[in-house]
Amino acid sequence: MDTLLQDLRFALRALAKRPGFTVAAVLTLGLGIGAKAGVFTVVNRLFFKPPGQVARPEELVGPRYSASSWMDYIDCRRGSGDVLQDLGCYAPRPFNLATEGLTRRVFEEVSGNYFAVLGIRPAAGASGDQRRSHDRAAERMSP
Repeated sequence: MDTLLQDLRFALRALAKRPGFTVAAVLTLGLGIGAKAGVFTVVNRLFFKPPGQVARPEELVGPRYSASSWMDYIDCRRGSGDVLQDLGCYAPRPFNLATEGLTRRVFEEVSGNYFAVLGIRPAAGASGDQRRSHDRAAERMSP
């Protein structure tokens, strides 16, 4: 223990002899720790924490089907009644949405019950309902 205290006193004396180096070292450590904490906060919020506006995030399950069609979604939804409370889907399809003279780039198309499954209300417009969503999908898919 005496050796540790002796080494600590020596380190403090060496830092006191070179104040420029001490300031540079303290600033570098402070910036490094601050940057690491900032990056961790952003990554944690984006990838590990559930979205804050979702009603019951602990009940959400997110299976990923990369090559599924709308009809696969309908089949899964019909067959999951005893396992899942409800099932919603989204497809990453970029398209332009024009409303009131304003054109926006939208990146997802969602099922009619998507917002109900998440327990949230859309920021603007109607959230749609299941019947209309299924009817439109059947019309799109039929030859």
